[in-house]
Amino acid sequence: MSDVDERDVRILTFLSQNGRAKLRQLAELLGITVPSVKNRVKKLERLRAIRGYVTIIDPSYLGLMCRAVIMIKLRFRDEASLSILQGFSKHSSVHSLYITRGRFDALMLCDFKNPEEVKKFAKAIKEKLGKALDYVEWAFIEEEVKECRLPMRTPPDSEL
Repeated sequence: MSDVDERDVRILTFLSQNGRAKLRQLAELLGITVPSVKNRVKKLERLRAIRGYVTIIDPSYLGLMCRAVIMIKLRFRDEASLSILQGFSKHSSVHSLYITRGRFDALMLCDFKNPEEVKKFAKAIKEKLGKALDYVEWAFIEEEVKECRLPMRTPPDSEL
């Protein structure tokens, strides 16, 4: 992170709010030249501070009407079970996968066509993890209040 300065942070913040921003817009915002902005953006991509550019699509337009959080608790945590967990990220329904510490060992955010698909996926998780699995739970998302962490902001001293 020592390679990132205040201007880079401003670029990252601006792009997190508007991923389609033009280099010219960034140059005007920062008071530097377009080639300088281009070099900074390339550097941020190389550092993986910028990991990619995406279009966020409402899953219902793809026929995916059921969003669920799947929570997995392992009996034991070894290389094999963690590898299996990571393999679930390749499943087309898995939007995000997090390996965690605490009550659960993994959390997945998934999109499915219907609740039956969630049950089938949970059954597949049980079969793949076998004895390494303690239990799997899921919760259907009823309402999305805020879907992503963006735009980034500095948290206030007190959230409450």
